[in-house]
Amino acid sequence: MTEQELAGQVEAALAQAHRAAARARRASAEIEDLRGTGRSAGGVTAEVDHRGLVQDVRVPPSAMDLGKDGLRDAILGAVADAQSDLRAQAREIVPDTEPPRPPAESTEVLDLADRLVRGRP
Repeated sequence: MTEQELAGQVEAALAQAHRAAARARRASAEIEDLRGTGRSAGGVTAEVDHRGLVQDVRVPPSAMDLGKDGLRDAILGAVADAQSDLRAQAREIVPDTEPPRPPAESTEVLDLADRLVRGRP
């Protein structure tokens, strides 16, 4: 591999890294806007923010018939459902943010770069 070929591979890798960084910035902004919603027994609903943190829980009067343990389970179930919904939404965004691949699969490029840096082509 020549010095020009190496330079071309490095430039291509840098361009790919810049594109990946731009995609990651867009994905991050999209993820910050996500909200997950969930529903469980008795009509209990929950909403979580993009970090999965509970932002709202709504308990209709009919859910009181579930009893203390049933109500607890309904609330936890609604929150778990909302977090699952959030993860599903995020999976639609994240696959677009794959990290850049190295310019070559072997160490040949790294060996040549090392030799060039040390002044031994």
